Amino acid sequence: MESLFFVFAALPCGDFPGPGSNNHRTVATFNPMREYIHNDDRHIDTHFEDFISAHNKKYIHDREATKRLNLFRHNFRFIESKNRQGLTYRLAINHLADRTDEERKVRENVFEIFLLKVEIHRKKNWFR
Repeated sequence: MESLFFVFAALPCGDFPGPGSNNHRTVATFNPMREYIHNDDRHIDTHFEDFISAHNKKYIHDREATKRLNLFRHNFRFIESKNRQGLTYRLAINHLADRTDEERKVRENVFEIFLLKVEIHRKKNWFR
């Protein structure tokens, strides 16, 4: 009688999604605990390198690059955790993924001040 669960001996065993997968996103999406349990964060390094080249980032020294990598890691984890929740929207990495909350707030405040100055300038010129 043939076994229902016959396994070919020549097939290698491997992690999901299977051998030959070059999609680093699967580690964070399908098995997020692997990073913690096996101390496997190669996918973060790969995404960070892609992020640096996509946004033409340049860091002054190795210490800053390490700091930015850690910030990127935390932001990447946050984005992946939100996207796994099945919300009506999806988050993605952008040019601010290596910044702290404080750095992003300063950037937003500078932009708001700029818009306010533009509005004041328009009103001044409108009354002339």
